[in-house]
Amino acid sequence: MQIKFSGPAKRWIEALPVGNGCLGAVIFGDHPTQHIQVNEHTVWDGAMADRVSPTGLLNLAEIRRLLFTREYAKAQEMVERHMLYNFSLKSYQPLVSLLSTAISFWGEPTGFHRELDLNTGIHSDGYDISGHALVRECFCSMAHGVLVAHFRRGGTKGVGQIIRLDREQDVEANTALGDRLMLKGQLGTEGVRFCAQAIVRPEGGRMSLRGNAIEVRDVDAITIMLAGASSFVGPDDLSADPEARCAELLDKVRGMSYEQLRQAHIAAHQEQMGRVTLSIEGGEDRRALPMNERLQAFAPEVRTLSDESLKPLLNTPADWSLYSTIFQGCRYMLVASSQPGSQPSTLQGRWCGTMNAPWNSDYHANINLQMNYWLANVCGLDECNLPLFDWLAATAATSGRDTAKRLYDCRGWVLHHASDIFATTAPLDGPCGVWPMGGAWMCQHIWEHYLFTRDTKVLAKYATLMFSAAEFMLDYLVEAPEGTPFAGKLVTAPSHSPENTFFTDKGEKAWISVAAAMDTQIIEQLFRNCLMAMKELHLEEVQGELRNRIEASIKRLPPMQISPRSGRLMEWLEDFDEPQPGHRHMSHMFGLYPGDAITPTKTPELAQAARKSIEHRLANDYHATGWSLPWLACLFARLGEGDKALDMLTNRIGNFTMPNALYSNAHGQPQVGDACGFAAAIAEILLQSHEGFIHVLPALPSKWPSGSVKGLRARGGFALDIAWSEGKASRVVISSKSGMPCRVVLQGHATMVVPKGAAVSRTPDGTMIEFPTVAGSVYEIES
Repeated sequence: MQIKFSGPAKRWIEALPVGNGCLGAVIFGDHPTQHIQVNEHTVWDGAMADRVSPTGLLNLAEIRRLLFTREYAKAQEMVERHMLYNFSLKSYQPLVSLLSTAISFWGEPTGFHRELDLNTGIHSDGYDISGHALVRECFCSMAHGVLVAHFRRGGTKGVGQIIRLDREQDVEANTALGDRLMLKGQLGTEGVRFCAQAIVRPEGGRMSLRGNAIEVRDVDAITIMLAGASSFVGPDDLSADPEARCAELLDKVRGMSYEQLRQAHIAAHQEQMGRVTLSIEGGEDRRALPMNERLQAFAPEVRTLSDESLKPLLNTPADWSLYSTIFQGCRYMLVASSQPGSQPSTLQGRWCGTMNAPWNSDYHANINLQMNYWLANVCGLDECNLPLFDWLAATAATSGRDTAKRLYDCRGWVLHHASDIFATTAPLDGPCGVWPMGGAWMCQHIWEHYLFTRDTKVLAKYATLMFSAAEFMLDYLVEAPEGTPFAGKLVTAPSHSPENTFFTDKGEKAWISVAAAMDTQIIEQLFRNCLMAMKELHLEEVQGELRNRIEASIKRLPPMQISPRSGRLMEWLEDFDEPQPGHRHMSHMFGLYPGDAITPTKTPELAQAARKSIEHRLANDYHATGWSLPWLACLFARLGEGDKALDMLTNRIGNFTMPNALYSNAHGQPQVGDACGFAAAIAEILLQSHEGFIHVLPALPSKWPSGSVKGLRARGGFALDIAWSEGKASRVVISSKSGMPCRVVLQGHATMVVPKGAAVSRTPDGTMIEFPTVAGSVYEIES
């Protein structure tokens, strides 16, 4: 649960992060100036804007005609000319830098150290000067919403610091008054107004003003409490007073001691982080080594960040505790990035180091945003989903419906591949942006949240988003005309398989097609989820018209297809060849993971075809990134191939882990949310529940013969503690949260259920047992 380094961070990608959902900070641990770069969740450049192309709907019918007659190049030219409007997103930005410069020290510092405790959410660092230790701690309070930094020196008085706030642009005022620093400004002339305020509280010594900074001398310790806020209220409302918001937060903590703040934060942070523990036994104990040495052991060859080749890793250490640490680090990053009341986690989580971040640090809904949250339910962080659901609701209400109507003449709401806090829903960034499936995919998270929690209140609050997304898809689908593949079936047009291209029958490279496999898989999943949600909420009569349309349409979707040439699962409606057979996106694998339409037990032929598709990608100079390898690990886990899944995670560590061990490398740039797929993959290796039963250790790697995990969640409202030995489950404890009937498959034979009086039935081979549960009860299975 600790990430340690023996020296300060020289680059942003080496600094270690803290966060509480609304605030995030990275700490460099440097000298003589301690640099703490702070983000606030709504400091985002830009504003709500009309990005719907005025000529898109007028040309939609002709685009479809060209697609159905296989004039792909002409159709794509019209898509680019008429479906896209000349607007791009602007960037999520840093709020402020908190700088504390030492002014009273003697000699050169030695013994640099810095570490992040994932269990407490506290960053600590320091060094020695002349035999005296300077110790610094920093955290973003989960209990009180402010950043807290604390400096103290051992042995004698002598802490002296100049403390100030700084920002490289858009600053209107930067002042110091009394014990308070304040920096405020505005992004552009119509963007959000922002403010950061900090209270500086020394213990002993003296404090004075120096311009826009505060100087403290000869003190025992210093506590700094920083609040950040903006004028953002909603996508179309920037009317709040950021100064008043900051003042309110600071007034609530002004009278609290550092220890009170610290303990309140630890209690709130551990309440979430402490729900799941993981121990993989055996291997090499390398925990005493600095993290940079542990990472270097996986990939001793120096490579540039932009190198995306999947290089073979030789003689990697069996440093299994590192996998556990990164697993917990992923959970930590979601806890720190997404809390009730905050905006959702971005491409870089809650952290952003530049004014123009890579991909604007935005919301990429063609896998990245989803991947941010794959781990939430299974890893015991249900409440972290709520910012995502609230953002979806605001986005659908403010622009999603408008874009659906004006661009496609459809009811319901739509979301394309890139968005921001200003509810952008129109297509952007070239033909790959004409992908109206983002909203439908995001709705799967609402249904999954219910499956894991059985929380009908949350489902009832957000189910209308699912139903409205289904309305859009029902209107967007068109009947394939005679003479086309699957004539009479309902297909999407225009369609795009995210970020991949194909060769047409004329040898042209194209992006836009009809009914890419992922479209149909997402729609079929959404339709099934909506029907089940109606049943769970007793809305089958209220939603009768929509239910009837879904039931009729789901039967007319084209089936998933296996190529007669290659035996692979087809990515498009026709058996096209690809310019990049090793492309990083494997969008047609959605039905395997995170969907549930493809399983080795229920659809073995499709599962085998999916397996061949994955192998084909890997065998053709696979163009890997930090997010694609955990997805591959999840896919292999669903196929029951634990050793292959572990290979993907090992490659992610060795080839695509950023220097601080928490960011993932995507095209040479840091991404935080994508790194979270690592934890989702480990959870999928140890526990699956998507087929209507709990499968314990479904894809355990042979290199992990013994270990234990506590607190993983399963669909049906269950929490599990699992111990395994010699590659088989040895003890399973199941806590029932909802009282749902429990069906369990063990890797081994279920021989005993406690309490003994439980009415247990089992399959003839003894691998599955079923028994009723009572909400709040605990059941123990020994194998």
